[in-house]
Amino acid sequence: MSHIEVNTLYLRNLATRTRGIESTLRQFSGLAGNAFQSSPKVRSAYSELGNRWDMRRDELADALAAIADGLDTTWRAFQDTDQQLADALDGESTT
Repeated sequence: MSHIEVNTLYLRNLATRTRGIESTLRQFSGLAGNAFQSSPKVRSAYSELGNRWDMRRDELADALAAIADGLDTTWRAFQDTDQQLADALDGESTT
């Protein structure tokens, strides 16, 4: 008979690591604020790069947060289902 094996610890750890990466990205804000002395053209280009990086970094961090939420939801669903099946085997109510 076929069966499915799910490594719920892996799902949980992956969610935790994903949240850690998200947190790290959010801490590195304000690249454009690290200005230096140079020509106006170079300063302007650096500022524009920093502003775009900040925007993209936030988008990436938001995407990672959504992925971590999905991993947590999946982990919880497997944990809840496993508990319900164990309770059913023990004759307890699954509701």
